[in-house]
Amino acid sequence: MFKLDDNFWESIGGNGFSAEQRREFEAEVKGEVELRIGSEISRDMTRAQLDEFDKIIDDDGSFNEWWLRQHHPDYKNGKYYNTLKSKGYKGANLIREVTSGLWLHKNKPDFGRIADECSEEVLQEIILHFGRHKNK
Repeated sequence: MFKLDDNFWESIGGNGFSAEQRREFEAEVKGEVELRIGSEISRDMTRAQLDEFDKIIDDDGSFNEWWLRQHHPDYKNGKYYNTLKSKGYKGANLIREVTSGLWLHKNKPDFGRIADECSEEVLQEIILHFGRHKNK
């Protein structure tokens, strides 16, 4: 996903937004991007794939640990695990992120492209929306 940094806020004329307004907007944008990505990746999944992915997302750890042992027994030595760990992920959240990422890599190898396209689509809509309001 694109960064909502100072350059972003300046590009849309949002420098006057308060920190609270920025947080609220960022949460909305993140939710919208996730919704679009989810809709897009689920489009051609089987019922079994959807059910398995739901288990991964909703799990407290036991299913995810089982899935990792079955499909990626050496996941703790992998780049993805170590990258997330270095970013501060831990416990069930770390295992959930690793499992969902590896599951998507296996079941939706074009996930990265889909995520990029959905993010770009939302970004362009934001730019268009704020561009209209800046010119009024």
